[in-house]
Amino acid sequence: MYCEGAYIAGSHNDAEHYRPKKAVTEGRSSIDHPGYYWLAYEWQNVLLSCQKCNESHSNGTDGRHPGKLNEFPIGGSRVSEPHENPEEWWSELEAENPLLLHPYFDYPEEHFRAGKHGLIIPLTERGRITRDVCDLNRLPLCEQRELAEERQLGFRPYSVMWRLLREEPYEDLLFEERDPFSVYLNSRLADYAKALLDV
Repeated sequence: MYCEGAYIAGSHNDAEHYRPKKAVTEGRSSIDHPGYYWLAYEWQNVLLSCQKCNESHSNGTDGRHPGKLNEFPIGGSRVSEPHENPEEWWSELEAENPLLLHPYFDYPEEHFRAGKHGLIIPLTERGRITRDVCDLNRLPLCEQRELAEERQLGFRPYSVMWRLLREEPYEDLLFEERDPFSVYLNSRLADYAKALLDV
């Protein structure tokens, strides 16, 4: 859910806890927090994540990246224990102001745009933090995005050009959430349309 990768670019999947259930790190250092144990089985907190986003992995060059693991940076006040009323849990947690994007509730296209060679470029601070924490520009992932661009864009740029010449919207040519790398590919398609309009 973080990298949108296909199996090859990612790895097999983990049930990843957005808010860590046992321990919490911030800036890769442990903090005094018991973990969000009360959210361990809440659907809003359990995500399908590839192992390479979630765990320690090779970054595709000579180094390693720790993955998300228990990292959970926030911009507000941290909640350390559950509210006595479970119906209040999520509204109370909003005050933490999480700095990681939540794949269920955030719109990644508002936080990232596509760069060349499969890179994603953050548009916001939350986008930058999510990219860095999950290592979303690791070499194998960038290579797979670039390959998807070569394979999947296909006729779409020509269709965009045709539609723009006829002043028709091209939104039905966009990739859907279920498509690998949809955010990246849609951003590349939008760049192509903008270049056509600027000519």
